[in-house]
Amino acid sequence: MISQEICEAIFKLQLETVDKLDIYILADDYVNRRGYLGQHGASYLIRITKDHEIVNILFDTGTYSEPILFNMKTLKIDPNVIDIIMLSHRHYDHTGGLVEILKAIGKSEVPIIAHPDIFKVNLAFSPHLISIGLPHEVTRESVEEIGGVWILSKDPVTLFPGVVTTGEVSRVTTFEDDAVRGFYTIENGRIKPDKMFDDVSLIINTKEGLVIIVGCAHAGIVNIIKHSIALTGINKIRAVIGGTHLVTASQDRLNKTIAEFKTLGIEKLYLGHCTGLKAVSRLMHEFDEKFEPLHCGMKISF
Repeated sequence: MISQEICEAIFKLQLETVDKLDIYILADDYVNRRGYLGQHGASYLIRITKDHEIVNILFDTGTYSEPILFNMKTLKIDPNVIDIIMLSHRHYDHTGGLVEILKAIGKSEVPIIAHPDIFKVNLAFSPHLISIGLPHEVTRESVEEIGGVWILSKDPVTLFPGVVTTGEVSRVTTFEDDAVRGFYTIENGRIKPDKMFDDVSLIINTKEGLVIIVGCAHAGIVNIIKHSIALTGINKIRAVIGGTHLVTASQDRLNKTIAEFKTLGIEKLYLGHCTGLKAVSRLMHEFDEKFEPLHCGMKISF
């Protein structure tokens, strides 16, 4: 659980609001426009303006760097503008492009924000044994050699006034455990289920309410939203953006997730990647114009 001291400190910071927020979808499983490349994975360029200051945060780096850099060029975004990289969790489809994107940024001392478990082994056994954690080329040393500076924290990290990571997310729901089903790690030479405690998200306080950006929501999308509210003291959710790992959700979990979304009063859902076609279809039906599927090249502004 989050300590009272951390809650109070972050609450004071979150009383500030950003002036402008633009989010560019650089990687997603879906493309519906000519001139962009898709891939299995997620990467978002988040541009935040406050008091005439601008910070550019790259949230996740997809499976491959090439489609991301191609889409940035199409959007006329120079990789050199990226100030901070945040990795939502250790899976290959969110970290694979890190090394080549850092090279394209071409700057030294680029902060890489992640959970300390980012380097842990992550395995799946279906359809066969496979490592699904960091790709072999993404190591602590390889990233540091080209200018990355690892900032590994279980606690929330403030990236800019009004912008904070969730830190390790409290698991309070009883129906979201299947968001980590099928994942394993190795501890003390023993294979054990991996709860993916490295799954972290980003909270941005806009004048219209909180915008919560998630990678795969292995902590549980409802857990993440409730954690964000508890952390900031702000219960107005302007939007949730990213992947929700509802692709493997049971009908019961999907029903309960939708009910929670309605209770929480989320104004807009922009979801894609691992949300899955079945869940996307249901969410479109339940939320109508409040739901939009993500696609490469999409720009979302607040």
